[in-house]
This record gives sequence, C-alpha cells and structure tokens, in this order.
Amino acid sequence: MGPAAARFLLLTTGLLLTGCPVADDDDTTPPEGDDDDTTAGDDDDDDTTAETVSQDPVTVTLANATADRLYFPYVEWWSEGLNDLLTCAVQDGEAWGSCLAGLPYGVAECSEANRGQHCPGEPDGGSAVLILEAGESGEVVWPGTLWSIDPEHCLEGVCAREGDPTVGRYQFSATAWPAMGCFHGECPPDKAGIVWEAYVTGDARSVHVEFDVPHAGEPLELTFP
Repeated sequence: MGPAAARFLLLTTGLLLTGCPVADDDDTTPPEGDDDDTTAGDDDDDDTTAETVSQDPVTVTLANATADRLYFPYVEWWSEGLNDLLTCAVQDGEAWGSCLAGLPYGVAECSEANRGQHCPGEPDGGSAVLILEAGESGEVVWPGTLWSIDPEHCLEGVCAREGDPTVGRYQFSATAWPAMGCFHGECPPDKAGIVWEAYVTGDARSVHVEFDVPHAGEPLELTFP
C-alpha cells in the first residue's frame, strides 16, 4: 500500500452625485451628528465578513460495522491533503452548502494563461476502489484547511486555492457501495485494500457527522451500521 493509501486513512458601485442644490430655508438636511444619521461606520453590525480560524488536523475514523464488505471510490493523488473519501458541507442559516475538504479532483475552466502549467489536473492513476472489510476501520485525516476554485491560480495540477476554514458548523459524509466491478473482466474474489481499474456499483448509502470549527481535535466517527 502506497503513501496515498496510507492517508486514506470563494462591484464597487460608484455613486455619482451631481447638481448639488443650494440650501434654502426649507432645507431639511440633518446637521452633522444628527440622531437620524444611519451612515454605517467601520463597526457596522451588517458586516458579513466571515471569520476564519487556524484549525489543527482532525482525525476521522471510518468504520464498517456491517457483516459485509463496503466499497469506496478511490483516487490517488501526488499531493498531500486530499480526502476523496470525505464529502464536506458547511451550514448557511438553515441550509447546507458544499465545501472542499481536500484538493479538488479534475478542476476545469482554468484560464488560458495557466493551461501550460498542467491545468486542469489529472490523478496519478485510473479509476480505483477501496475495500473496507466487515468489522474493519481506518482513519482519514482532514488537514484543517478548505479549498476554493480559482481559475486564475494554478497549483499542483488544479486551479484552486487552499485556506483556513471559517468559524461555523460543518458536516463530513462518507458514501459506500455494496459491490464493485472491474474493467478487465471479473474481479478476483481475494482482492483487498485498493483495487485498480475498478468501479463501485449497487445502491449507495451514506453516513455523516456534524462538528463545529474550531474543533478541539477529538476524532470524529463515521460508522456504517
């Protein structure tokens, strides 16, 4: 099992004022300091700038508590920080929005200037499957950063940037399949671990766990019952 297998473990509008009127007796312009002045100051309560935080790496335990094998799509990258086994979501009011807990896979729409810098990216190998045996568990380590798509920035094969997460409520999910197929004939029954040139099949099911950022560092648990 290679190193990657061991890891499986985001207009200023110009307001032009012209024709300033001459003040007269009916001028109702409030004087400076008037109580009705609603001009927002530097500490305006409507400031929606999100606070970011430096988050330590978080261990996520992935466990198969079923009596059968579980199968996960697997992509091996040359870069640290990829968790293709985890799907990330962040709470936005009463809804959930998507986030990228690892280096995104196959990001397109890079700028023409970056195409010569190996954008968009491709994984090291072809389609693969990770097998988690019945009763087996493993660890996935989230490095504590999130990624955002940026077509003007090329890094290690993808157009994206890595940064600190915002403070808030998050969710990690993992999705498993009950079977796999192999591109070059039947899959050998004794295959285990990572199987190359394979794909998942059947009815998928997911489990998830919610947590807050900043997170104290205790392991998170994703268990398939």
